[in-house]
Amino acid sequence: MDSEETSIANEDSPKLLFSWKQVAIIGAVFAIVVVVLQRGLRYVCENHIEFDCPYYWPVSILNLRFPSVVDLVVATAVIAAFFLLFRYLEAKRFSLVFAILTGVLLISGLTFIHGRDVGFYAPIAGDARSGVLIPYSTDGQEYFHDASKVDDPIDFFRRYNEIQPTLHMHGHTHPPGAILTFYLLIKVLRDPALIAIFMMLVSMTATAFFFHRILRSQFDDGTTTRYTTLLLLLLPALQIYYLATIDAVVASLLVGVLYFFCFGKGTKSIVGATALLTGSFLLTFVSLFILPVLVGFDLIIRRSLKRSAIVIGGMVAAFVLIYLVTGYNALNHSAPRQNMRTRSALCSLSIRRITSSRASKTSPRSSFSSGRSCSFC
Repeated sequence: MDSEETSIANEDSPKLLFSWKQVAIIGAVFAIVVVVLQRGLRYVCENHIEFDCPYYWPVSILNLRFPSVVDLVVATAVIAAFFLLFRYLEAKRFSLVFAILTGVLLISGLTFIHGRDVGFYAPIAGDARSGVLIPYSTDGQEYFHDASKVDDPIDFFRRYNEIQPTLHMHGHTHPPGAILTFYLLIKVLRDPALIAIFMMLVSMTATAFFFHRILRSQFDDGTTTRYTTLLLLLLPALQIYYLATIDAVVASLLVGVLYFFCFGKGTKSIVGATALLTGSFLLTFVSLFILPVLVGFDLIIRRSLKRSAIVIGGMVAAFVLIYLVTGYNALNHSAPRQNMRTRSALCSLSIRRITSSRASKTSPRSSFSSGRSCSFC
């Protein structure tokens, strides 16, 4: 009898997806592959072909440092808060509102480990072109700096094709919506840290909402879908970049496009997908990559191109209308080669400084101190 109960208990107990031995082997193989690729890229970049390759790829450019007492206190507080919040979420069956709040608090706490200036100001208004990071600079290469010089947003949008080559690194490689978004936020919020927090709040909320709606359309268990949404908010991609870049807004828009297009029903979902897709194309050209996804979903799941033709056609029609009304041509974009050469030179400069600092066994304080703010590399 005891043996039967034991066997039943073993059958009911959850099984691990991977054994600890498998986890160790996979982790070791992954680390070895990353190191080999990193050293290979460094060798090619330093000895054969110079290209835009951050020294610590794939982590980007950073400066290792010993944590201060304040850093350790903040990190300890964040870890403690995570366990307390997780226990509270378990009691609340992973309420979506509290899951979003948990994600927001964690990303704020983790960012605060860097301090207020480097964590909240530098990603928006920082400048590291001289080799020394200035967390809040009135002159720099970020969207914030280009947006600060805009006097007439309507004229800026209308003449963007003419103005674009004069913009800094981020501005001239993106559509006008990115700079105009910062223009609006500067007018309303003014402070770069508040702008970073506002974009994070909007992006985290929208991403969680649309992702949860996608899961709810496929699964009946509400607790599981809310728990999975929490896991999404804990991903390093969100915890690092959602308080550092406007790409967070783009990501939330594209998740919304996927929800409306793939799982929404009726005319409202088509209008929603078209509106969000158009908005994303006003912020970045990378939205092109979602078009094959929409077409592929239509072909494989619906076996028809009707929905994708309507949504993509609606987006194209919107840009045609924008062109007729304002004169802005979304197909006519240019990125001056001189700026690209400057970018390559700056990255090479940072590589040489880090290399020379290592050779002299000194701390590379003159190099870039935060991968999150050295965004031109």
